[in-house]
Amino acid sequence: RSSEFPALSGSFAADRIIRINELMSQVNEISADDCKRFQFDRTDSYLLRWRWDMARILIELGHHELSDLINDWDGSTGLDSKETALTMVFLTQLKRLTFEDELGEMYQGVRTIWLDEVFHNKLFHFWFDDTKTETVETIEDISRRAMSNAVEIAGQKTWKDFNGLTMRHPMSEVPIIGSLLKLNQGKRPWPGSAGTLNASFIVPKEDTTFQTIVGPSWRMVVDFADVDAASFVIPAGNSGNPMSPHFFDFNQMWQEGRYWNIPFSEDRVKKNAASILILQPVVTAAEN
Repeated sequence: RSSEFPALSGSFAADRIIRINELMSQVNEISADDCKRFQFDRTDSYLLRWRWDMARILIELGHHELSDLINDWDGSTGLDSKETALTMVFLTQLKRLTFEDELGEMYQGVRTIWLDEVFHNKLFHFWFDDTKTETVETIEDISRRAMSNAVEIAGQKTWKDFNGLTMRHPMSEVPIIGSLLKLNQGKRPWPGSAGTLNASFIVPKEDTTFQTIVGPSWRMVVDFADVDAASFVIPAGNSGNPMSPHFFDFNQMWQEGRYWNIPFSEDRVKKNAASILILQPVVTAAEN
C-alpha cells in the first residue's frame, strides 16, 4: 500500500473523506463560494490508490503509453477521462475474477473498499485463486488477467462512452402517461464517481457499461452572516406537478453547478416572488 494514502479500516467508505480533507487543507477560511466549488468537485482521490499498481501492471503487459497515462492522472473523472474509464473497468473485472468463483452472482455486491482490503492485505490473497481451475492463481495472475480484459474493453474510450444517467419518475413506466408527461429524462453521458464530492453512485451493467443510479439530491449553501444570500438547487424542479412549467426547471442548473437564491426574510421573499399561491378554506353550506 502506498504511503501516500492512509490505511483504511472498518466497512465505511473513506473515498470522499480523502477528497474533502484535500480541499479543506487548500484554504485558510472557507467561503460560500468555496463550498459551491467543493460540491461540484469531480476529482476522485480514492481511485488514485490504485494508480501505482495499475501503472505497474500495464508496464508488465507492455502497455507503456497507458501506464504513463495512469501514472500522470490527477483523479479527474470528467466525461473525457480515459483514466476513469480504464480504472473503473479494471476494478469491475478484478472484482469479478476475484470473487465470482466463490460467490457466484453475489460477487456483484462486493464493495470496492472490500476489494481494496483483499488486494492490499496479504492475509486475504487466498481469494485470488480461481477455484474452478487446478492451478493455484496468484494476485499477479488475476490482476494481469483483469487488466488485459480492461484494456480490451476500454481501449482509448473515455468515461462518457461508459457511464450514463437517466432521470426517471416512478410513474415513467406507466404506458402512454410516462411518455406524454416526459417522465423519463435521459439517458445522457455522466461524469463523476462514488468518490467525487459531486457524487455519482454507479452500478456496472454486464461488465462493459455503467449506470449512475444516485447523485446529489440537494445542494445547499448558507452563509449565516448573510442568510438571505442562501442558495440551493435540486435535480428536477420546483414543482412536483408534471403539468407545471416548474416541474423540471432546476435540472440544467443542477447539471452545470449553478444555484438558485432562496432568501429567508419575509421582505426579500416577497420581493423575489415570481408568483403567489393563496390557499383558502372552502366554506360549505352546512357550515353556514
